[in-house]
Amino acid sequence: MVELADTVRGALVAENRALPPSPLILVRLLLLLLLPPAIANLVHKLLPLTTILTPNIPEALLLLRTAGLAAPPLTSVAAVKEVVRLLSTLGPAHVLVKGGHLPFTAELIPVSEASASASTSPSGNRSSSPSHSTFTAPTTAETETEPDDNTKQKKKYILDILYSARTHTHTIFRTDFLPGKNTHGTGCSLASAIAAGLVTQQREDAVDEAVESAATLGEDAVEKENATDKEKDAGMEKNGGVDKDDAGVAMAVEKAVKYVERAIKAAPGLGQGSGPIGHFHSLVVEEGEGGSSSLRRI
Repeated sequence: MVELADTVRGALVAENRALPPSPLILVRLLLLLLLPPAIANLVHKLLPLTTILTPNIPEALLLLRTAGLAAPPLTSVAAVKEVVRLLSTLGPAHVLVKGGHLPFTAELIPVSEASASASTSPSGNRSSSPSHSTFTAPTTAETETEPDDNTKQKKKYILDILYSARTHTHTIFRTDFLPGKNTHGTGCSLASAIAAGLVTQQREDAVDEAVESAATLGEDAVEKENATDKEKDAGMEKNGGVDKDDAGVAMAVEKAVKYVERAIKAAPGLGQGSGPIGHFHSLVVEEGEGGSSSLRRI
């Protein structure tokens, strides 16, 4: 596994030299399956080539520890934003830290912190408190238990936080915390949806540019186009392989987040454990004549 990052990096570099535009690199981390040397190799070899890094909270903290960076205690939105920013120093053009493991209250306080405050003893000491750079994710039993009168109105939210290394800006996507066990595949589905959104935008941009170029005649226009291409090539080398502005990335992430949220709600409930989400929630099968069928988007 240690050599995996070297192999992938070599293939991507070769692809980048051979084919413009250079390839989209979107990292979905399954770090618990990797040994520490393999994780270190990933940090040093692949993250500098990454367009968008999409770790969850545990993966984000593991990456920072591997890189020798200290994360702040995750007791506020500002702390999570700092974790996202720190990850960007490892090389990705964009970082999206997913907040499914750290739900927040409507007052933007981590649920683990709010629960600890509610259980404060008369002497003022908390019955429990999170350790440095850790979090307490709600268990399935906790999320599916009927809340008491004091907590019934306290709705939980998930904050997915996106950071741009180029503009040093954060974008927060807030969705409802959805209790339940059928969330298998949410991370991979989100990363795939983001990648699909970015590639779709890239193709649409290419068509627009081709139409514009075809409508423009003259030697000056050709020279201008060549200069623009050189600028784009330079930009793609800096941002990990995709000539895409921050607004385009944010749009792809927003659509992907909404897609996964709806897919969780549409989970078919297969099996007895953590079942898959409903990937085809926006499609219906229509039966036609002669036994034929087709898919229709709703």
